[in-house]
Amino acid sequence: MRDNNPAPIKPSPDPIGQAYTEVFDEGFRGTVRFLSSKGIGEDLAEELAQSAWARGWERRSQIREISAIPYWVNSIALNMLRRHVQHPSNQMRELMDREASSVDAMLHLDVKRVLSSCETFDRRLLEMFYLEGLSSSEIGKKLNEKAMTIRVRLHRLRKRIREAFDPVDLQPAAA
Repeated sequence: MRDNNPAPIKPSPDPIGQAYTEVFDEGFRGTVRFLSSKGIGEDLAEELAQSAWARGWERRSQIREISAIPYWVNSIALNMLRRHVQHPSNQMRELMDREASSVDAMLHLDVKRVLSSCETFDRRLLEMFYLEGLSSSEIGKKLNEKAMTIRVRLHRLRKRIREAFDPVDLQPAAA
């Protein structure tokens, strides 16, 4: 009788692939630390380290010395970092990200200051409209008010907030 279960196929031995897999965990963390020491953020360091280890895996046949795997991957990561830094669109994106985060922080403080100056009812109106996404008629139903009253109140609130953000007198000077 013939056996229908063929013998399992053993993968061909790949000592470099085996060694690469064994050093990955510790080596990956080392590559992230290495890249971070070059002055980049942790997120970018992790992204570049991941790409470098993936590229190293693809080209593992080029490895001459198994003990040099982490150093070899770090050189790949350093080259990737250089290309990243030299590419103008990356520089602009990072500059815009840094600028946006500082603007966000300042804007957050301004919004907090303006909202703290609002009455509780007005603050609740703004929360319902902007954060909860309710329409003026839905807010009116919840608060037992007419939709027109809510729209007028929101309009006045927005006007007052605009003036608080831009305190420059917008009225033309008297001649």
